[in-house]
Amino acid sequence: MWFRLVQFEVSKIFKTKYFRMFSFILLLFLIAYYIFVYINTTRLDEVVSNLEGTLTSMEKQLAETEEGTTEYEIFNNVYEKHRHEVEAYKKHDWPAVMNYQIELLPPDLDSNIVSRQYYTSSFPTLFTMETRRAQYNWLIEKEIEPVFWLWDVSWKTAYDLYYPMAGVGDDEFLRQIVGKYSNQYSSTGIYYAKHVAGLLFSLGGVVFFLLLFGDVVTKEGLAKNGSIHLLRTQPINRHGILVGKFIAILLVSFVFLVGIGAISVVLGAIFDRLGDWDYPVLVYGEDYAFEFINMGTFILKSALLFFMVLLFCYSLLFLYSILAKRMILALGLTILTILLGVQLAEQSILSSFAHYIPFHYFSTTDIVTMEFAATLKNFNFTYTTGMMVLAICSGVLLVATYMLSLFQYKSQR
Repeated sequence: MWFRLVQFEVSKIFKTKYFRMFSFILLLFLIAYYIFVYINTTRLDEVVSNLEGTLTSMEKQLAETEEGTTEYEIFNNVYEKHRHEVEAYKKHDWPAVMNYQIELLPPDLDSNIVSRQYYTSSFPTLFTMETRRAQYNWLIEKEIEPVFWLWDVSWKTAYDLYYPMAGVGDDEFLRQIVGKYSNQYSSTGIYYAKHVAGLLFSLGGVVFFLLLFGDVVTKEGLAKNGSIHLLRTQPINRHGILVGKFIAILLVSFVFLVGIGAISVVLGAIFDRLGDWDYPVLVYGEDYAFEFINMGTFILKSALLFFMVLLFCYSLLFLYSILAKRMILALGLTILTILLGVQLAEQSILSSFAHYIPFHYFSTTDIVTMEFAATLKNFNFTYTTGMMVLAICSGVLLVATYMLSLFQYKSQR
């Protein structure tokens, strides 16, 4: 009976024009966003062309320098290193490319790490240089093609707060340069899925899914003449109808999330290449500790946390649907509650109970990478805590919905 009821609700969801329209809009969005990412992806040919231009300029300058002088020898050594780097790019010798980048890091990096010189907030911080080197070593170990560009300005962390340049305390130009090149795009399938996760698994994605299923509860009419009362005359538990609807939207949401991931990967694989599941993603730790997780794990954990966020939001929607009995009002109250909840959560961010507020976990990717915790210097905001808080709050809301439904049913008898 339960299987048939859920199957019936899923069938109704898929058949509605409202659902199909929003599904089509989502598909168009994924395609349009992929075009944007594809255009903004830096290609290997572009990198090689840029480096060869620099090499040509160096050759002209070297020809103008007198041979046998100290200046010539120093400049020639720099030229030879740069030439070998260009050859490494052309041969796809990524370990050589990244070892060249590692050589450019300060020679006292290890000694600064040992002496815990993490007090500065100026770019690049010690933490930034340490994690950049660790990322390069991960890529070398896994033999993974990097995402371009590989510059010192293409990697920043949450601890980079100031961007000094030429004696200026915080130079806006350098801030913009680092912001531009550290926000790297890649149109490969796996990396594009990461882009989509960062954009969709957030407050905007929550609103989309609420719009997608906003009428599931109220479409049958909860007023006295609604068709839901006819369903209740059938040999079905009176609360089974709502439970069936809830399971149905969770099931369809799960299918949607899997579909979004599949479409993202397929788009990248068709128009670029599949990419690497093992590409490193930085996860912050307490007291400047860190680790890397692979891209596949990052996407999976982000999707699971976002699914729990949806569970919480659907619980709110069902509660308001029972109260308001109309889709527009129920949907409006749900979105308003979420927006107010996010605002109020920001006001209480420094409180001792902040990590128990479910609205803090809507930025799923920042929770998974612990960047949210690092920014606030509060490492109680963990992925596990988020999953538990969202599950408990959803359970409380569902119990409240059940009690309210039971009260309304008894008052109508």
